[in-house]
Amino acid sequence: MSAHLRQRAVEVSNPRDKTFGSGTIIAPGLVLTAAHVACRQGPDGQPVLVRALDGGPAVNAQVTWHDQGLDSAILQTDRQQLGVDVPIVRWGELTCEHPAERPVCTAIGFPRAMRRRFLRRSPEVVVSDPKVVNGYIYPTTAARSQRYALEVSDARPSEPTLWQGMSGAGIFCEGLLVGLATQAPENWDASLLLATPISWLLAAEGFAKSVSAATGLPAQLQPADLQALLDDTPDPRLSASYLLSAQAQVVPMSGFEEQSERLAQWCHSGGTPDRRCRGHRHRWRRQDSARQRIATPSGRAPGRHRLTTALGRWVSLRNAAADGAIRGPHHSEPTVAFDRRLRRNAPRSSR
Repeated sequence: MSAHLRQRAVEVSNPRDKTFGSGTIIAPGLVLTAAHVACRQGPDGQPVLVRALDGGPAVNAQVTWHDQGLDSAILQTDRQQLGVDVPIVRWGELTCEHPAERPVCTAIGFPRAMRRRFLRRSPEVVVSDPKVVNGYIYPTTAARSQRYALEVSDARPSEPTLWQGMSGAGIFCEGLLVGLATQAPENWDASLLLATPISWLLAAEGFAKSVSAATGLPAQLQPADLQALLDDTPDPRLSASYLLSAQAQVVPMSGFEEQSERLAQWCHSGGTPDRRCRGHRHRWRRQDSARQRIATPSGRAPGRHRLTTALGRWVSLRNAAADGAIRGPHHSEPTVAFDRRLRRNAPRSSR
C-alpha cells in the first residue's frame, strides 16, 4: 500500500441521519463518498462531518453533487483544513478480462467490525479504526447492475453487516481510483464488496463538471490494469511543472481538423481506419479486433503524437472511456493505444 492511499482515506458521518462511512480525498478539500452515507434523504444544506485517517478534529463539508442511483456524492470543504498536500486523484477503469496477472485492488475504510472502545482514554470512547482491504476485480462480474465486485483476498468480517462503514471507500488499482465501495451483498460469506465504477461516475450528469470546477483540470480515465505498459504521465496538480508539460495539453490543439474528424469517426465505427486518414504520414497497424494503435516513429514529426494524444483525450472525455500511451521500444516516443472501449457505437451515458 502506497503512502498516498493513507493520505486520502477519511471517515464520513452525518449526525442527522445517524449514518457513518468512509470517503476518499480526490483533491484538496474535495471528498468522494457514498450518497447513502452523506445524504441518505438528499442534501439538506447542513454540513457533513469529515475526519482524516490520522485523526484530528472533524471538519464540516457540504454536498456539492450527488446521484442516488449511483450511490455517490461529492463533499467540499476548506482545502486548507483537509488534504492540502494531497495531489489530485488519477481516474482509472479496468479493461482486461483475462490478464496474465490480475492486479491487486486496494481500499481503506472504516467498517463497523473495526470499532472498539479506546480504554486508554475512557471506556465510553469508541474509536473507528481503519481497515486496509485487498482483493481482485473481474470486470464482467456484476456488470449488468453497473457495478464492480471486489473479491476480498485477506481478513474479512464474520458477516456482511459488519462491513457497514466501508461504504464510500475508494478502490484503487495501480495508483488509480477505479471504484467506490457501496454495498456488501449477502450469501458470499462477507467476501464480496460491490462498488460503483469510476467510469460510470464520469459519465453521470454533472460529476465531471463538479470535479473540474473544484480542481481546474478535466477528469480523464486511464486503463488501470495497463499501467505497466503505459508511458508515464505527470500527476495532475495545480502547479507550473504540470502545466508546462506537453502531455498536460493546457493549450488546445489547432489544425488537423480533417484528420481528427476521420479518426474520431473510426473510433466509433468498429471498422478498419480509412487510408485517407494517413495524411501527415501516419502509419497504421492492425494488431487484433480489440485494439488499434497509431504508431509514431521515434524522433520524427512530434505533431503526430500530439494529434493522437488529443484524439484519445477527446474520445475519453466524450465517452468516459480510458485511453493511454504505450511505451515504445527502449522507452522511445510512445504509441497511442485505443482500447475497444473507445470504439463503442454510443457513449456509456446513453445506454
